[in-house]
Amino acid sequence: MAQANPYLNARREWDERYGDQIARAKSWRIAALAALAVATVAVAGVAYIGAQSKIKPFVVAIDKMGSPIAVAQPSNGSGVTQRIIEAQLANWIVNTRMVLPDQTAQQTLLNRSYAMLSSNAASTVSDWFKSNSPFGAAYTVNPQVNSVLPTGANTYQVNWTEVKAVPGQNSTTTHWKAQITVGVDAKLADKPQVMLDNPLGIFIQSLNWTQSVS
Repeated sequence: MAQANPYLNARREWDERYGDQIARAKSWRIAALAALAVATVAVAGVAYIGAQSKIKPFVVAIDKMGSPIAVAQPSNGSGVTQRIIEAQLANWIVNTRMVLPDQTAQQTLLNRSYAMLSSNAASTVSDWFKSNSPFGAAYTVNPQVNSVLPTGANTYQVNWTEVKAVPGQNSTTTHWKAQITVGVDAKLADKPQVMLDNPLGIFIQSLNWTQSVS
């Protein structure tokens, strides 16, 4: 039987005793470095979030006629789209041209109408109402928008039909069209008197409407 080598035995004992300690120390170093990396990423994330703007945008949901029905915060902001402008213009025609027997309801419609008008457009509409006042009228007018067509970068043609009803008489139908130039100014919604009726800041710069041949 070969005699045991005391050098090899000592070497083996050293490897078993201290090698495991070295391996454990290496594992702890790796774990510590990983924890440090995670902490660094977390701190950077908190700093990034803290640097973000605390002013959060909100989007106004509208119905098929363009009336605001809900407000919600989106994941990211978006501008006023062409479809929204078209819906708002259709809604504006209805508010402006409709004639109701209830004067309170009529005034509500006109408030919504004027909330979307520039001073130039408001002058045009006011001139119309001087000879076509909806208050105290002996008839009603029900407008129905048929189409809103873009004709340029900021211009649209609106086509609609009006049914005028006089008590005791047959109703009459006429066809109308308007050329409208629009703009968008979100600051308009900052005004309390405008915010509820025009939350998107869409306004009519100029308009011209005429009756069409049937």
